[in-house]
Amino acid sequence: MWEVKKHLRILHCPTDCGAHGPLLARTERKLGHDSLSVVFSQSYIGYKPDVLVVPFRGLKYLSIGELRRWRWVAKSLRYDVIHYNFGSSLCPNPVYLGSGLTLPYPGLRVAYSIYAISMMMFDVWLLHKLGKVICVTFQGGDARQARGARDLDEHSPSYYIPVLDFFKRIKIKRWAKYADHIYTINPDLMDYLPARTKFLPYVCTDPKEVYPMTITNKRKCLIHVANHREPKGTDYIYHAVHNIRRRGADFQFILAERLPLSTAQQLYLLGDVLVEQLIIGWYGAQAVEFMSLGKPVVAYINPLDASRVPGELIDDLPIIQATKDNIDDVLWKVVRMSNKTLNYIGQMSRKFVLKWHDPEKIARGLIADYRRKETRNEEIAF
Repeated sequence: MWEVKKHLRILHCPTDCGAHGPLLARTERKLGHDSLSVVFSQSYIGYKPDVLVVPFRGLKYLSIGELRRWRWVAKSLRYDVIHYNFGSSLCPNPVYLGSGLTLPYPGLRVAYSIYAISMMMFDVWLLHKLGKVICVTFQGGDARQARGARDLDEHSPSYYIPVLDFFKRIKIKRWAKYADHIYTINPDLMDYLPARTKFLPYVCTDPKEVYPMTITNKRKCLIHVANHREPKGTDYIYHAVHNIRRRGADFQFILAERLPLSTAQQLYLLGDVLVEQLIIGWYGAQAVEFMSLGKPVVAYINPLDASRVPGELIDDLPIIQATKDNIDDVLWKVVRMSNKTLNYIGQMSRKFVLKWHDPEKIARGLIADYRRKETRNEEIAF
């Protein structure tokens, strides 16, 4: 039986979102397990998985991609543990519904969506029947919906698509039925997920492989990197920068969008303070990577989300808190802070990441979970 195996065979799939699967697989191998990360299609950020199933994009490669998809569904049967990420299975998702139908080849997109709906999460059902350990991590847009969304007025009308929200709810109910362990790295997602969902700190970088830096610039450099402007509160940040410059603050500000990982990491070396987000209510992978360098982060931490994670984590959290209503005043104070103060916050930030975001500590906790199954509970939190 798999429960008594010293070394587990673990498959992380099917996305590279936040480097979650790739880094966990690499860490679990260091711990002596046969762990592999398989990514179906690489994101623009460019995290490096062990296996990239489809290294090219476009409808003309659809048939090749689907053949390779089902090959990996078959290969997944060899593993003891299948840890899915971004709330997705190896089987296709109806990604062409909603706004996608306004793109070229709408007929093909409709046909693919019908196929995807009919096959949705088939692999999860099959692996459950075979007695495999099934885990899933939700990471953001895989669970967030217009229904119950906070600060909905901040989002563009296209940010949440009703038909896709409908399928998110269906998938969440299926995960509740089949998954032994359900995790989220963002506590606000507990609004949508089963009550038994566990909080899991971000696994996106190994701070032990990063050298801390010291802030020496007289003229501070603030940076903001957005993948989606609305949930990041980018417009509020941009206007706050403009407002405090009018008040006489002298500093550098760099706004960047949708950067690949290598470019973002170069930008992190230049910046003194990261202004991460003002809407979502929790810090993300960017903040973890920036804090690992020993640099301060400004972000909004929602009190409700703070109540859903370990109290000790909140006690240790060194993030400079800001909201969309007070961001002007917060940034005004930040750009006027001494380097000594900023470096102290940066040192606390690195200690925080070493304590709470160490991939090895998190992987050991997951291995313990993999070795014990949970009673499934289909209750949904909302």
